[in-house]
This record gives sequence, structure tokens and C-alpha cells, in this order.
Amino acid sequence: MTNNLDRKLYEFGDKAHEKLAEGIRKGIEVVASTLGIGASNVLIERKFQVPQVIDDGLTAINNLILDDELENLGVTSLVDAANKTSEHVGDGTSTCMVLVKAIYEAGRKLAGNELIPGLSPFQIKKQIFEARDKVLNELKKSSKKIKTVEEIRQVAYAAYSDDKIANTVAELIEKVGENGIVLVEDGWGRETETEFVTGMRFAAKLASNLFANTPEEDMKLEGLPILVTDFDFVNLNDIMAVVKELMGAGEQGLIIVANKYERMAIDQVVRSNMFAMQNRSPFRIWLARTPSFTPGEFEDLATYLGARYFEKEKGEKILEAQVNDLGRASVFRISKVGDGVALGGAGKKEDVKARIEELKIQRETQKVKMIKGRIEQRIGSLAAAIGIIKVASPSSGETEHIRLKTKNAVKSSQAAIEEGVVKGGGLCLKEIAEGLDDNILTEALKVPYKIIKENAGEELDIKGVMDATKVVRTAVEQACSQAWLLINAKTIIAIRTERDRIDAAEIIAKGRDGTK
Repeated sequence: MTNNLDRKLYEFGDKAHEKLAEGIRKGIEVVASTLGIGASNVLIERKFQVPQVIDDGLTAINNLILDDELENLGVTSLVDAANKTSEHVGDGTSTCMVLVKAIYEAGRKLAGNELIPGLSPFQIKKQIFEARDKVLNELKKSSKKIKTVEEIRQVAYAAYSDDKIANTVAELIEKVGENGIVLVEDGWGRETETEFVTGMRFAAKLASNLFANTPEEDMKLEGLPILVTDFDFVNLNDIMAVVKELMGAGEQGLIIVANKYERMAIDQVVRSNMFAMQNRSPFRIWLARTPSFTPGEFEDLATYLGARYFEKEKGEKILEAQVNDLGRASVFRISKVGDGVALGGAGKKEDVKARIEELKIQRETQKVKMIKGRIEQRIGSLAAAIGIIKVASPSSGETEHIRLKTKNAVKSSQAAIEEGVVKGGGLCLKEIAEGLDDNILTEALKVPYKIIKENAGEELDIKGVMDATKVVRTAVEQACSQAWLLINAKTIIAIRTERDRIDAAEIIAKGRDGTK
């Protein structure tokens, strides 16, 4: 028998959609003010800290929790769509959420209600995705490749309406080139500065989100020893010998870069880290995975880090790893979207240079175009140019705000280089909607432009403002997908909050002792 305190809340049919719609409406009421050039700030309370001041829709929606648990499902649906958009392109989250609401409302009108039935969910689905494909096709036609630094600056400005930051982003992206990367970090002092260094760039992911240690859910570590292997990591015992050696030497932790981790191994490492934290030990183990790495790419990374590469095919055993087999980097960073960067690798310069020369010989003798291109990327990655924007300002709240917006500007600019640009400020989607026959997305596509115009508070001037095609495309794709899932919902179920459980417990207690 289910305890009354454990029961969940639910609604069905039209009532369920009333709750969802209200939650989505409240969520967009917060998000809409952050859209476009005339965006307003949102202040978010934080325990024992100054309020966070942002004009970023993703951060705002991630901090919004409604009192009504069923309405809150509408908010979390927006969060899901926005987070997926951010993971892909790092920007366009507010546009995506605004589109989710507009498409959901259009679909619900076609669906009718319990008194006046409309189209079936699958008929609506067909209309949404057929219209989406037409929109994406028109978006591709409208897109133009970036050719100048000024065009990169325009994209950066569209993401963050600050001339100085837009200029900085554009100049650094041009300077680092195709194989380079631009990072955004907190700086010191009162003014934002830039730094240009060389490092190594590679594809890698966190073995689990539990290894993230920054506000952006990245993993950033400094000066720790690094074990490089293509073994599937199965058991914590495999590395205990070197871990004990490192702890005895006073090291703060160990980074492992491997192809794959078994679930048991990840759980063991997480528990070990928690135990260390409880016992106030500084030693932590950090896991990064490189599922797409070839043996050659492991060798590249090991060379840059000054590490021994433990290779399965050679029969080497990580059980035998010793401290002098480990590499090191002054900064080792893995982002949640799969970008890895190492700065200040401990590998000898002559070894790195020799490795690059070896790869150049492989490139010249390779006849398969695709493999040749991959080798070219590896050469660029081993000597990657890295630009660092060190954000600083007089207040910590302002610094955090600038850092978030600068990261958006960088990601938008990089996306623009990949797929080109379209007219910004919501104008491209508006013009596509006006150019196509009426469909389920027609009015929804006009909404971002309308909100941006309202936020500007005067005649909207978006001449020269450009948006990255990839950002707009991803926002449309994620919005259509999420809106359809919501339209097709029949029942919604929410977990009772702690507050409601306490209220219920009091009612039950009163009932037991006979009071009313």
C-alpha cells in the first residue's frame, strides 16, 4: 500500500494542458525579457552570496521553480529544450524557448479539446515536421559564409551587445585560426584582458557530469598528473598502486584519459572522491573519456603531456604504471560539449616538434582524402593557437554576467564560421515565415522578432546584425521536437514537494488523534 506522503500529483487531458500551458507562460514571461539587443536583467537570489545579475535566458529558466508542481513541468520542458540547444551551439536558448511556447500553442489549437475534437497528435506531428523541413531548407538558402573579421564581429555583437567584447572576440578568433580555440575565464583586476598561448586541442568528454567542477559544468584542473591509456577502465584497483604513490608524494589528484569506463569503475571513483572529501583529503581522481581517439591520437596527447601511452595492443598494463609514466599540463580542461584543451604540457618541445614532423610525412604519403584531412587536424591540434579572454570588472556580479555573455558571443561566432550567417534579430525567421505558404509554424516564427522589437523599446535597428545559421537552425529543431512532445502529452505527473509532504503529514496526524 502506498503511503499518503509518497503520492505524486497528476492531471489528465485538458486539465493537464492547462497546467503545462500556464507553466510555459510563466517561464517565457521571465525568458522573453532577456531576448535581443534590448534585453533586460534578471536578478537571482543566491544563499550567502550577492544576487546573480544576468540577461541570459538559459540561466534564468534554470533558476525558476514554480510553487505549483504541475505547472513547473512546463518550466522544466523549456529547460530541457534550452539545455539541448546550449549543448549543441552555446547560444539561441531564449529563441528556442520562445518558439517552443508558440509552436505548442499553435498545435493545441489544432488539437481541439474534449468538447470539440481536432486533429490527431500524429497529424499535428506531420504538419510540424514538414513545415520545419521547409523552414530549414529556406534557412540554408538564406545563409552566407563568413568572409571578414567584421562579419564575425557582427555575430559576436548580436550575442552580446558590447562593441569592445565583440571586437575582442572577432580579433582572437581570426588570430587563432581554424584549428585554434578561444577560452573565456575569470581574470584579475578591474579590466578584461586577453592572452595568446599555444596548447593542444582534442575531442574529449567527461566520464560523468559528477566530474565537472566549474559553474559552466566543465572540468578544469591545474598541474595534476595525467595517465593516458586506451584500456577500458574497469576497476579502481587497476590504478591503486600509482594512486598510493601519488598520495605519498603529496599530490592533489590524478586525471585519467581513457577510451571507455565501465559503470562500476565510475561509481568506485565517485565514492572514493566522496570518502576523501569527508575525510578532508585533497586527493581526487578525475575521469575524461576519448571515445573517438585512435592509437595515433593517444600518442599525440601523450607526447604533448610528456606521458607514457599505455596501449592495449602492445600488452602494456596500467597496473604497472608509476609516477614517472604520468604526464602533466598547467591547465587541463574538458567542456561539457566535448572540447578538450591542454595548456603548458610537460612534453619536451623537441618531442612535440618531432611528432608533428612525423605526422607531416604521414600526410604526404596518405592517398585517402578523409584520412589525410584527419592527419591535418591532428597537426593543427598539436600546435593549436589558443586565445584566452580573462574577464574582470569592479564587481563579482558584473564579472559573472560579462563572462556568461562573452562565452555566448564566442560560441555564436564559432558556429557562424561553421555554417555561415543569416539576418539577425529574428528577422530571418520572420521573412521565411512570410515567404512560405501558411502552415503550423507561420505565426510562431514571427514571435522572436516581435519580442526583440518590444524589448528594444523604440524603432528596432538591426541593420548589420547577423545571427549564426547553426544557432538559428538548432533553436528551430529543438523547439519543434520539444513542442511536439508536449502536444502529444495526455497525462502529467509531478513529485510532491517537501513543503506539501509536511502539510500532508500534519493533516494525517490530526486525523489520527481525532482533531479537525
